[in-house]
Amino acid sequence: MHRHLSFSSVLALALCLATHASADSDPPVSQVAEARKSGNLEIAQQLVAQVLREQPRSARAHYMNAELYAAEGNPAMGQRELDTAYDLEPGLPFATAESVRALQGKLAREAYMPAASSGVRSGPRFPWGLLVVGVVVALATVLRLIPAPKEQRSGRLPPHSGD
Repeated sequence: MHRHLSFSSVLALALCLATHASADSDPPVSQVAEARKSGNLEIAQQLVAQVLREQPRSARAHYMNAELYAAEGNPAMGQRELDTAYDLEPGLPFATAESVRALQGKLAREAYMPAASSGVRSGPRFPWGLLVVGVVVALATVLRLIPAPKEQRSGRLPPHSGD
């Protein structure tokens, strides 16, 4: 299986290089989509990075980069790339309204709950350290308020018997 993944990665990169000979051509949308579908996010990212080096003002490439960042769980970078795509081509005419809404929703969810997508437990954490300090302070205060036995308050020791 490892050999199969390496071969498919090399094949995807070779297809991109072969079909993307000039800087005026469209970004290799199908190659990026194929790499992403097969789980090769690294290859897809390399393909988009290559397009962005050759065509830094390609709104479509920035949009694809935003999709990849969303898939990787990096909402801040994804939102930055989506904003760049909007700046370059307002309305994003190359993308369907549904896919844009889906991407925006994913980026918003990831930004709100980034740890949930990575499998790390998220949510409010209980401040155990603060609780322990509070209990110790409360205990010390209560012990100071309890009156001491009479012998300790007067400073005199009880009479000693036997000697």
